[in-house]
Amino acid sequence: MILQEYRRAYREEVEDLLADLEAFILELEAQPHQRALLVNVFRIMHTLKGSGVMFGFDEVSLYAHQLERVFDLIRRGRADVGRELIDLCLAARDIIRSMIDEQFGGAA
Repeated sequence: MILQEYRRAYREEVEDLLADLEAFILELEAQPHQRALLVNVFRIMHTLKGSGVMFGFDEVSLYAHQLERVFDLIRRGRADVGRELIDLCLAARDIIRSMIDEQFGGAA
């Protein structure tokens, strides 16, 4: 029972994080070198990864981990933000939402 409540809370957190992710990605599209935006996107992915594994959303965790790694490379200056990455991140947001919806039997 308690785990179910935490999983529901995680779902709500994911919705908030995905909304923030979309906003940061769209800002990043206009300002690709804005370090604060990169850090914010990295933190969202890190939170999705960590919370996902904690509450049994292993697929979400693994998926977010891959994106977290990409943003870590960008933060360290080893990759750049471009149109392809923006599109990938927006698609990833939809995929993560779908993964969560699937676990709960439908959209929130």
